[in-house]
Amino acid sequence: MPEETKQKDGSYRQPKPGNKIAYPEAVGYVQNQLERYLRSRAIDTSRHFTCINPIHEDHVGSMSLDIARQKANCPVCNADYGIIDIIAIEYGLGYEDAIERSFQIFGLNVEVETYPQTETLEYGYDTVDSASPIDAGHYNTATGAIGAFVGAAVGSIPWMFAYNYGWYVGFFGYIIGYCAIRGYLMLKGKPGGRAVLIIIAAIVFGVAFGQLLPDFLMIIKMVGNGEIAGARYSDIFTLYLYLVSQSPSYVSSTIGNLVLGLVFAGIGTYKMLGNMVRMG
Repeated sequence: MPEETKQKDGSYRQPKPGNKIAYPEAVGYVQNQLERYLRSRAIDTSRHFTCINPIHEDHVGSMSLDIARQKANCPVCNADYGIIDIIAIEYGLGYEDAIERSFQIFGLNVEVETYPQTETLEYGYDTVDSASPIDAGHYNTATGAIGAFVGAAVGSIPWMFAYNYGWYVGFFGYIIGYCAIRGYLMLKGKPGGRAVLIIIAAIVFGVAFGQLLPDFLMIIKMVGNGEIAGARYSDIFTLYLYLVSQSPSYVSSTIGNLVLGLVFAGIGTYKMLGNMVRMG
């Protein structure tokens, strides 16, 4: 008979060395060892620590241990990991393989006959299946895309402010790129090549939005004040094209700002985009 480790309060005690343990009991025991596992990785769980999410470049320590739920949570990127999630990420494993690795890490002798016969069973906090944390429904490309575009739009606000005052704006592309990735992470966008394309599109949108919107607002204001004889709001796009055709210096300045903005955005995001591709 496999050793019973589950106690009346729902917690799991340490199995005796060498004793066999049933698969559900082993998974339950492992899922209650998150604090112990993090401490074995020299992580101080009494305070915030660096986020474990590999696509979140955390320099301030945003993740914390929720001991009641046995989860490591980061409010910045919305990562919410149990111990098996973390092992899967650290070792690059699918979920079932991560469970097997966790048994090895904690020295558990699991009785083969007690392994689940169905593809998916639930024990405690985590779902036991063959998917990695990325493929198990924790991430969503569509919501990530929304976050990326909203983030890029928010990141373009400093660009527009600087542009209105005639300041140098190319550097603000870095902020737009940063905000696009943060938005993608906050709404749990799924890593991979598609994520990179979405974020690049959001960055291009954000840079163009920050550069062009103030010019369109200026034209709208001029039309509203009657400064352009006979012009209506429906003529705004035509008036902008006229401005472009009559001012080569404006065109060269605008293109220069757009290119520099994209360059600075690339400088600020290429590492995290590379991490997304590797995790996909």
